[in-house]
Amino acid sequence: DMTNAQGAPTRTDFVATSFESKDEHAMRFTLRNSIDGKTSRRFAGTAKLAASGRGSVELSVPHGHTFALPVGVLLPTQHTLEVLKAAEAGETGVHERVFQGGDKSDLYEAIAIIGRTATEAEKAEDRAADVNGLLRGKAARAVLVSYFPLESQSSAPDYEVAYRLYSNGVVTGMSLIYSKFTLRASLARLEKLPSRCLSPH
Repeated sequence: DMTNAQGAPTRTDFVATSFESKDEHAMRFTLRNSIDGKTSRRFAGTAKLAASGRGSVELSVPHGHTFALPVGVLLPTQHTLEVLKAAEAGETGVHERVFQGGDKSDLYEAIAIIGRTATEAEKAEDRAADVNGLLRGKAARAVLVSYFPLESQSSAPDYEVAYRLYSNGVVTGMSLIYSKFTLRASLARLEKLPSRCLSPH
């Protein structure tokens, strides 16, 4: 909910869901933006990456739209894993192309900067929501990812995401940074998945 300088309120809703395959080669997604209850942007579809490195997207909403993905593009979870590997190797940055789900405008040059080790105070704050002790003894680093639209010539990112990345892949202390505002999220609850959800079968 936002109010402009004239005092007029606006409610903006953004809902996104995605499911990625364990082999990192496929993703199903839905996206919906609405302003004051009226849908302004809606997409649903499937992205697939071939072993050759080429990819494609088939949209069911709007129906029948397809487009190719550049060679070497990553899906969101695959990109997070690359950042995690770089952090574990002591590297300070990762530069990849990422498809976030949506249309061609959701293809980005993603530049990740891997920063300092998380403080004990920051980790203690996260552990308060970690009822199963999944973060106990895990290292964490500060990460800032800047997303530049692939089809834009702007030198400024479309948006940025800052967070703490734990060595087991858990993300906490997230901030979504846009040109005119920032959204901050803190870890509310961390639960362990049933073992059957982790089975390769």
